[in-house]
Amino acid sequence: MRYRQTTTPIDQTKLRKAFSLMRAAGLLARMNYACCGTCASYALGKKAAEKRRDNAAAHPSGSSILPFGFAYYHQQDTVGLVEGEDLCIGFGVGDFGAGASDREFVKVGRIIERCCKEAGLVTDWNGSPSKRVMILAPATIARREAAKPLTEEDAFRVGFGGVR
Repeated sequence: MRYRQTTTPIDQTKLRKAFSLMRAAGLLARMNYACCGTCASYALGKKAAEKRRDNAAAHPSGSSILPFGFAYYHQQDTVGLVEGEDLCIGFGVGDFGAGASDREFVKVGRIIERCCKEAGLVTDWNGSPSKRVMILAPATIARREAAKPLTEEDAFRVGFGGVR
């Protein structure tokens, strides 16, 4: 599936930086990868497991077993991204989590959050291994900011036209 090049509300330079940081942190990180979450998780899970086994064989002491996980957004997510929606980042550990604890999944999610934040993106994730990490679109951030209750100081400024 091909898409014409277009602008998206989420800064692409920041997004590329976040994925580069994820790779530097040891994750297999792919943008616009595969047609859907099932296919992306299957393919990346197999690749992560292969690389983990190769690294474990090369480093029998266990000193280097990365990459231990993966992160992606798929082609269906790209359609939403172009339409201005938030971008959800799928993630997992090799071999579809066989033998992996929730802690390992959460560790991957936290790496994704940290890399996105370092790249200047705003995320939302509840810490659950079964939920994807969401990169918020500017419209979502603005909507959330507008919905926050006013502080006493803000209420004073609004009530008196900013005059103190």
